Amino acid sequence: MREIMPYIWIGIIIFSAVAELHMRRRIFAWLVPAALAGFIISISGAEVWAQVLLFFILAPVLLILSRTFFNKYNKAKDPDLVVGRTAIVTEEINNYKNTGEIRINGAALNARSEEDDVIYETGLVITVVSFDGVKAVCSR
Repeated sequence: MREIMPYIWIGIIIFSAVAELHMRRRIFAWLVPAALAGFIISISGAEVWAQVLLFFILAPVLLILSRTFFNKYNKAKDPDLVVGRTAIVTEEINNYKNTGEIRINGAALNARSEEDDVIYETGLVITVVSFDGVKAVCSR
């Protein structure tokens, strides 16, 4: 079992990294460094129980630390907290050119206009009415 553990840790690292890239809430980010620690001690010859113990000690500690960081970061981009709020246009919003960026809660978000023929200039104060995928849909 000790011989295949490095491959298991690499699998956990790859799975966690790929899952993290596709998730919006940053759930798997804390597994990558914990699995990396397991991988490092597995290639140094540690027993399987020590590798697993290290992983299960590090994972919750990293979860608590990273959730604090990611929650602070995600609050600015949480649709429930953003819809209905005002924001400032930092890059011209033009649906035909597929351009637009707003700043709200200290974070920059890609944006589009609610109506295709309306263009919002830089510096204008707008309201976020909904989300279309990852873009904030704005109106005046």
